[in-house]
Amino acid sequence: MKKNETSRREILRWSAIASTGAVVAACSSNGGANDGGTDAGPGDANSNDGGNDAAIGILNTLLTAEWAAVAAYKEGAAILQAPPNGDPLASSAPVFLAVAQHFSAQHQAHAGALGAAIVQLGGTPVDQSSVTFTAPPGFTPSVTNVLKLAANAEKAASIAYNGTVPQLPTSNQLRFLAGSILGDETQHFVLLYSLLKGVAAAGPNVSTGANQIAPTDFVSTVGSDMGLQSVADFTYS
Repeated sequence: MKKNETSRREILRWSAIASTGAVVAACSSNGGANDGGTDAGPGDANSNDGGNDAAIGILNTLLTAEWAAVAAYKEGAAILQAPPNGDPLASSAPVFLAVAQHFSAQHQAHAGALGAAIVQLGGTPVDQSSVTFTAPPGFTPSVTNVLKLAANAEKAASIAYNGTVPQLPTSNQLRFLAGSILGDETQHFVLLYSLLKGVAAAGPNVSTGANQIAPTDFVSTVGSDMGLQSVADFTYS
């Protein structure tokens, strides 16, 4: 099997996971594979080299996954707002809800930027209303299962983005963009994984400072959306 066939199948598998309620991300619209902060467009959209159609197809697959992510987080938020009776993590549900809402907003930002990239390439973005949430087999409503659903999906997103980078044929700018999203998805997974493994705890500051968890929507600046370079370094005492 050829390498590009393997990667493409991984992307499609990722989209299938998203359609059953996984939380995944997508690409956005920025260029600059080497500067991490310029407001460039998603490739040379005005000089179609035969790769635009392929890029649009891949990006729309990712956009479908992005809308599925938003839908899944919406369903998860409903569970966190009213945990089942006797749920052992019910008292922590408001903290996890704040995190879920923050991550959902970041996925929404990814979807918006991705749609803009598709339009600039001459394509038509997948409509959000066409993508709905379907719970995966074995899923039952609980706080823990919402975290597991999100963690599994964010891991799948991270892996799929890594495989997506060489599949984007239009320009290095789209590959830079996928890498910027990849970093954000990895941040999501690390936090959720740490919570599920008990390495991190849902402290009292999380619900009021959820925007400090994965503090930017993209690793590097995308359009007017600042990247991690806008986050101040810690100072030493």
